[in-house]
Amino acid sequence: ARIMQEQKNIQTLFLALIKSIPSMINVSLLILVMMMVYASLGKAFLANVKYQLWVNRLVNFRGYMRGIYVLFAQLTLDNWNNVMWDCREQGPQACTNNEEMNDCGDGGPAAAFFLTFFYIGSYIFTNLIVSIILDSFSFC
Repeated sequence: ARIMQEQKNIQTLFLALIKSIPSMINVSLLILVMMMVYASLGKAFLANVKYQLWVNRLVNFRGYMRGIYVLFAQLTLDNWNNVMWDCREQGPQACTNNEEMNDCGDGGPAAAFFLTFFYIGSYIFTNLIVSIILDSFSFC
């Protein structure tokens, strides 16, 4: 507490972060809604992709919460392109020859899914959070 009284810059920073909390909660809820929509889309289009190097028993869209986990990792940019390439894989090494289960990847929906999520999540929401923090500095 004494450091904050002596340093006006730290106090201004702290006040700006405190004032930006309600707006950041709103943006976080919006990100959560977006992740829920994309998890549902992932479960619909990418649930049957065969397990490979990056899509495995932990990283897949076969369950709703697994999809949320994968999308959270995608927002942190943790190997997002490797997961996308595994979901797009269509060769014989990525498919079983079983007519009852189509576990091949599909290039079109996988690329559209991951690229739109990447652009919306990484660019738009990250810039929105930064702009909220910078806007709260203008009021301090």
